[in-house]
Amino acid sequence: MKRLGGRPPLRAVRVGVTLFFVLYLLTVIWPGGILFAGPEPFILGLPFSFFWPTSLVVLGFGALVLLYWAEEADRGHPPSGGPGTSSGAGGFDGPGGSGGPGVSGSPRPVQELPGE
Repeated sequence: MKRLGGRPPLRAVRVGVTLFFVLYLLTVIWPGGILFAGPEPFILGLPFSFFWPTSLVVLGFGALVLLYWAEEADRGHPPSGGPGTSSGAGGFDGPGGSGGPGVSGSPRPVQELPGE
């Protein structure tokens, strides 16, 4: 596994996120869900059967953010910013904005359909 600039390669991140979601699936469907179906212990005031899927949703969000950052770094874009920011890192800035790569700064004229 080759590291460039201290970051793991994109393929390794994709494999890791995919494995996480496969394990996620196996722990919430039958028969894997039976292991986590008990009401005790209580964690943060929630029965364990509620806390477990809630924590998986939060961890899944973190895994997707990690994948997003890895893909943006692989493309050469900085991982800061995001959609809707004015950094031009792939977000859409609205009419007349930079809009990221491949989007012109001026809006296109509206074309009328035949028969109107």
